[in-house]
Amino acid sequence: PSQRMHTVASVLLQWGRRWKPKRVEMNEPTEADTMFQQLVREGDAEEGWTYMTTREGSVVWRKDTRGGRSAPTFRIRTQFPGVPPHVVSRLLWDLNARKKWDRTIVSLKPTGLRSDGSEGLYVHVRSPWPLVSDRDFLQWRQARLGHDGTTRLSIFRSVESQPGYEPRHGIIRAEIVFAGQIVRPVPGDPSSSILVGVSCIDPKGFWGF
Repeated sequence: PSQRMHTVASVLLQWGRRWKPKRVEMNEPTEADTMFQQLVREGDAEEGWTYMTTREGSVVWRKDTRGGRSAPTFRIRTQFPGVPPHVVSRLLWDLNARKKWDRTIVSLKPTGLRSDGSEGLYVHVRSPWPLVSDRDFLQWRQARLGHDGTTRLSIFRSVESQPGYEPRHGIIRAEIVFAGQIVRPVPGDPSSSILVGVSCIDPKGFWGF
């Protein structure tokens, strides 16, 4: 995925600046506010994370989730030399761009805007080994700029149901308990990016974590 993202990045360098998530000022904390805070906290924390591996420049950690859930939380950190944050963010956020580099995608479509400003999505993916059946996700997502004006944050969480997107035979409806991405410039090199992804996903139907 890192090499494919670099390839698509070269194409999008000319128009990636069009995507500009807005700062959102709210008096009352919302579910999204809490999730953004959790994303920043988990993305930067050292305590509680267990190092797993480093592969092709990406470092992966794992945290066993408390509270009775079987699905652990994973964190991945990747650096993209020569690719600025606005391009990396566009590659991750733009649905057409994601279809070009994410080869697990079978179907990816928006399901409409929600009253809180978040966007609904339906995603059908090919399952990697050892999962057998494909998975799909019915979810919402939202993006914001960090307080520094350069860090870009995005969060994702499953929704229970939506008319027209009922579970389908042969595809298991997985659950995004929590997921988010932090994209920030490399210190001292604003033309390069650091991507931190945090995710707790219950694939359903499989408990071999």
